Amino acid sequence: LTHKSGQVFDVNRRCVLAARSVGLGHSGLATFCGLMNIPPPVSDNAYRKHSHALHSASSLIAEKSTKTAAKELRELNRQQGQDELTAAVTYDGTWMKRGFSSMFGAFICISYDTGRVLDYT
Repeated sequence: LTHKSGQVFDVNRRCVLAARSVGLGHSGLATFCGLMNIPPPVSDNAYRKHSHALHSASSLIAEKSTKTAAKELRELNRQQGQDELTAAVTYDGTWMKRGFSSMFGAFICISYDTGRVLDYT
């Protein structure tokens, strides 16, 4: 649990990842640690640095994944004798608040044929 990779303890990075995955920020993670009677999490500044590193890594993976999905779809279309750029997709999204008054939303374009994510915002 205390394995160091570079200057980062793996357990700290995983703790921040877990907290972010369930919608907790630093203060929520600190509350959880207190209730569980375990040592407090990393500092707020370190939490932000871990969050930034995790965001950068996941953005890279997502970009590679969508490019691979698009290549696979073009190849599938080519094999089926269809135009490479023809694709049936489903497009869905959500807003941070109900209605359309929110400035923040997430949208995903998924290939009907492969079920892979082709694009996102």
